[in-house]
Amino acid sequence: MYYLLMGHGIAEELNGEKKAPHLREELTHEEFLSSFNYYNLYASPNRTLPGKSLAFITPWNNKGYDYAKEFAKKFTHISPVWAQIKVDTENRYLVQGLHDHDEAWILAVRTANPDINIVPRLLFDGWSGENFDKLFKNPENIKRLVDAFLPDYKRLEYDGIVLEIVSQHSGTSQRALIDFLKILSRYFRTNGMEFILVVPPPVYQGGYTGRMNKEIFDGLREHVDFFSVMTYDYSNQMMPGPNSPVNWIEECVKRIVPSDEDTEGRSKLLVGINFYGNDFLPNLQSGGPILASDFVKILQTHKPEFEWLLPAAEHLVRYTDNNGQPHTVYFPTPLSIARRISLLHQLKVGVSVWELGQGFRSFLNYF
Repeated sequence: MYYLLMGHGIAEELNGEKKAPHLREELTHEEFLSSFNYYNLYASPNRTLPGKSLAFITPWNNKGYDYAKEFAKKFTHISPVWAQIKVDTENRYLVQGLHDHDEAWILAVRTANPDINIVPRLLFDGWSGENFDKLFKNPENIKRLVDAFLPDYKRLEYDGIVLEIVSQHSGTSQRALIDFLKILSRYFRTNGMEFILVVPPPVYQGGYTGRMNKEIFDGLREHVDFFSVMTYDYSNQMMPGPNSPVNWIEECVKRIVPSDEDTEGRSKLLVGINFYGNDFLPNLQSGGPILASDFVKILQTHKPEFEWLLPAAEHLVRYTDNNGQPHTVYFPTPLSIARRISLLHQLKVGVSVWELGQGFRSFLNYF
């Protein structure tokens, strides 16, 4: 029996399930490796956020499917990233990706949380400015577009759609895009389905203005159920740094809905939280996104210590690879997740997670 218990303890430690996470700025790699997958099912089985909570699931990351079933009660919406809509040279609208539809998985998620909404994302993929112009100017084209995917969304009994078009849009005025989205929203809402719009952040690193703004929000707030705001990817290879500083998140929210008194407007915002990180090589201006499993390997191999970055409220680690190149890694930790959830409470907004399977189980303690 002693050997069995000892073996179980070792397995827990290797799997990151031995201890509750340390919510402090000073953190060692040993502490993190013993706690990254710890989840207290009995203390926090249901969601804590008063606003809506959406999680994206990708077919290339199966862990997200498992987490969606295990933590279904933490979310009001699950958005599988299955569908893309394309346009061919003959101006035909083609939906791809719905072959990933998984009826058994959806049933399992709905069984775990009967109130959850399944709202698959639809991405406008590979569209040119001319394609958008032809679509927006012709009501018959809009009808053909809707007929390409709405019947499938109804047949498969989805609860709505998460539409990604704003960042992909080009070639027409902002007004034309808003008018199109109002029409599209009407098709869904008259069928009792929710209409959720993915939008880029209103401001980027360095103060550069983004495509989303208060004008777009005000023009669409009565027609869109929720706006999923992409408040991540603040930094990149050329300008390495934190993934999603808390002060930037707050600025993004207040640029879209400035007034704290506009609680109805704030409740429509699903503020993005990344479950992935970035491994940058500053001297080479290279590097890129990493997942939870990659981060664990870095900690196990290089044993770096954590540093707390302010005002971003993110942890980072540094290490040198076998080629002598220094790396700086920014990856969420339980403390950084908890700080963001606290901010969302304060701002009275909801949350959207990109992407559920990319992070650690311990993150879900705070949702």
